[in-house]
Amino acid sequence: MFGSELQSKVLDSVRRLHVPERTDEVLATLREASDTSQDYLRGLAGTVRDSSLRASRSMREMVKDRPTESIVLVAGAAFAVGWLVRHVRDRVASRSTRTTTRARARK
Repeated sequence: MFGSELQSKVLDSVRRLHVPERTDEVLATLREASDTSQDYLRGLAGTVRDSSLRASRSMREMVKDRPTESIVLVAGAAFAVGWLVRHVRDRVASRSTRTTTRARARK
């Protein structure tokens, strides 16, 4: 449904260019690129889904086997992320105060 509407809009705009011999070649190239990219994205989505399922399973197993180490790991990661965010905010704040210019006095 959406693809046919988009395709008809593209076809109409390309046909308005008044380049009849190149229009078919351009449309064929666009269709081929679209099909290739859709296949690639489907494969990539499947790979990401499989990897996330494996990661969640292994994480669950690690938490069951070593609950204390898991808590320490999460606490350490939270501390590191908090420190990083604060450090970045401080750098941005110090840059903004340094780079602002004073207003010139009126004559």
